Amino acid sequence: MEHSLLLGRIPWRGRTTPCESTHGGLCIDVRDSAGERLWYAVSRNLIRRYQSPASYPTINPTLASIAPFPWLTVRDATNALVSDRVAAVILAPGPVLNTQERSGNAPNAENYLDIHPSTGIDNADADSCFDNNAGCDGTDGEDFVLADPSTDFNDRLIFITVDELMSAVEKRVLNEVDRILDDYRKTTGLYPWISPFAYPAAVLSGNVTENGADSARNLIDSNTDFIAAGVLPGQVIRNVTDGSKGIIESVDSETTLTLTLDGLRAGEDNRFDINLISDPDDNDAYEILTDSSGLATGGSSGNTLEDADRPTDFSILGIRIGDIVENVSDETYGVVIAVSGADTIVLDRLGSDDTVDDTMAFDPGDSYEIPRFNGIPGVWEGFLPFHAMGERFQTGFTVAWNVPGEISDKMSLADNAGYLESLESALQCSDELMETGTCELDQSPKEVSWANGSCTWKGIDTVHCEGKTDWTWYLTGTVTGTYENEPLKFQDGSADFQALGVEEGDVVLNRTDGSHGVIEEVTDREIRTTGLYDGIENHFGIGDEYRIRVATGIISEENANCADIWDGTDTITCGAGTLVDLDADFQANGVRPGDTIENRTQGWWGIIEDVGTSGAFDNTEDTLRVESSSNGADTQNHFADGDAYTIRFEFVDERRYAFDLSFTGDVTIDDNTGLRTVETETDALSQNGIHIEDKDIVNQRIVTDASITAYSQTPGEIRVSEIQLDLEPDFPSWFLANHWHHFIYVAVAPAYLPGGNGDCIPGEDCLTVRLENMGGTSTRNDIKALLISAGRETDGENCPQSRPASDTTQYFEGENIHPLGNTSDFTFERRHARLADVCFQDQIRIIAY
Repeated sequence: MEHSLLLGRIPWRGRTTPCESTHGGLCIDVRDSAGERLWYAVSRNLIRRYQSPASYPTINPTLASIAPFPWLTVRDATNALVSDRVAAVILAPGPVLNTQERSGNAPNAENYLDIHPSTGIDNADADSCFDNNAGCDGTDGEDFVLADPSTDFNDRLIFITVDELMSAVEKRVLNEVDRILDDYRKTTGLYPWISPFAYPAAVLSGNVTENGADSARNLIDSNTDFIAAGVLPGQVIRNVTDGSKGIIESVDSETTLTLTLDGLRAGEDNRFDINLISDPDDNDAYEILTDSSGLATGGSSGNTLEDADRPTDFSILGIRIGDIVENVSDETYGVVIAVSGADTIVLDRLGSDDTVDDTMAFDPGDSYEIPRFNGIPGVWEGFLPFHAMGERFQTGFTVAWNVPGEISDKMSLADNAGYLESLESALQCSDELMETGTCELDQSPKEVSWANGSCTWKGIDTVHCEGKTDWTWYLTGTVTGTYENEPLKFQDGSADFQALGVEEGDVVLNRTDGSHGVIEEVTDREIRTTGLYDGIENHFGIGDEYRIRVATGIISEENANCADIWDGTDTITCGAGTLVDLDADFQANGVRPGDTIENRTQGWWGIIEDVGTSGAFDNTEDTLRVESSSNGADTQNHFADGDAYTIRFEFVDERRYAFDLSFTGDVTIDDNTGLRTVETETDALSQNGIHIEDKDIVNQRIVTDASITAYSQTPGEIRVSEIQLDLEPDFPSWFLANHWHHFIYVAVAPAYLPGGNGDCIPGEDCLTVRLENMGGTSTRNDIKALLISAGRETDGENCPQSRPASDTTQYFEGENIHPLGNTSDFTFERRHARLADVCFQDQIRIIAY
């Protein structure tokens, strides 16, 4: 570092060389009373580092507390310290003194700035050392003198401390955030959900400086030092330009990284690119999640993630129940349900059935990522919400689609032709009724709840969403008509039973009176049963709620091969309600309790109550028993040797949809929701998966698992709506590059968040601010939204703060400190700048009254 470059005339004209890029001057030619241009000295902490690794300083409140170099020092005429926290000094050189020569074109500092006679401080000296300690190699910081003029000294000086500078910068930042939130509200009608306060995870960011041998796996940034920054294998890197992400395999040198064999993935072009050699800022930008990603260690298994090598413990990082975690290695994701240790968390996979095979599947060596700064429904105070490009965030959404096509090998899925036709139609179009004969996207879209969905923005108009709907009944409705002489028959004028695969032998349940029975006859809108039993009235009435279980599998054309079977307690034989068929093995063929059986020889239907299983005694798996009714309606239900029978099995009770959608499309913002919609253009459906699971709830098993995958040539369209919309694209690059989102806190009255009524009540659910001004204290209780800048760490004897931290007391002061999860304290405190002290540094900006 050439220390002499830290002192010179105020740059009033811009320059292009040898600067990295065009630098504008102040554009004002200011002179002192002697007609001389002003001089200026700046702290080394505030200028760009040009030697390798070259970088700009990070300008935020941390700089005021922890600076890499000493600040400038100003002393008075007695050599007493005025300030040793000086960011910049501005000097007026005054008239020429006897020993000075100013006739040359290139100004020399000693011909303009003076040595103070009594202190010996030389304002023209620029070696970053105190004048009484020459040769310190910059460890002191430069010193200047502020003194009255004399015959030998006429420099006039003013200075700006780093605290004054950061206070002004904080106001500038608050203005920017205020503008962005105002614009957001004008666009969407409300403010976004807020991100809960959390430990501000460290992120290393930069730009690609040259192309590697493999641009999908190699990153070269000659302006950084990956080793010194603590970059480790297993950490996640995002290409924030194209939305892709990858896992670091090795740190090859200070300036070079290699990714795992998968390289970058899930982005627009999945490589690190040099875009404009003449403009380094245009090259692909990246982020390395040095705090919030890592490598699973030996104790990891399934839903348990251990990282014993973490530089920051999970507890210190502020990981809380409900935080989202992604297994980047296999792309599963879930939420934290327990923090069981400093290095261990327990997860629940989103949308899972809590089965062994539906877990996060963590193994040692898997890479993980914990997204931060995402808005959460119900949170009204905390950090500004952001969606970084390529970062997964939890969100609900709705999906509507029209994707013509066929299920491959669909005949292997079911024996019920009507059900198969209905299944394929449901996969092709979200409009279940299609009353107009065409698929209408505005009709019956499918909703993924916030708990079961996640999305990633790959670009401002490119989205990748995954999620599952909640389970819903496959077929349910309300009785609209009955028949006086046929109490076992009903009508539903809005139904189309046959279109959904309802057939003789399926089961109807009267949810109103608790009865159930086997369907004997079915038309489009009418159902008749063989009988109803185990209910209150055991018949249908207008207004009764019903649901229907539809069988997908059929075992037909079988005959009873009766025998006497010993099960260790009794002899099982064909007879009342009992079937033995030595050729059957019912359990292995998928028959379960709740399935139905027809004795075609004797002409009756029944519901299977129990199915035998193989064990110590032969042929027990060839037996089943039919349930008995409470009203004795099944007294004739017998089996005899040779009876022909049919079994309907694998019944559908519930259905859910699953989606894996990724496309670029037309983007709109939904009014008064803070949510976004993306809709594909025709013939732009490449690799979008729509999936259906149907479940038998009696036996807790999936009976159908089917999907249609759209390809680039598939005609049709998909619309994803109600995706959570956070703020990042609206912010200037300097805001995120300098990590201001770690220091800006936002609070919004709940009435102005999604779902609110837009009208808070003063003194109840509006925010309240106590205003301490020079003229006294007042209170406003009608605030809609406000911002807080945390400022530097307080360092008073009774109020020391230590950052980074996951505790709000380390950032805020006075009534601005609220406990995590606060739901009732809406009060804040703002002090006039002159009333701030070593124990109160917060600045508040009221956004809206």
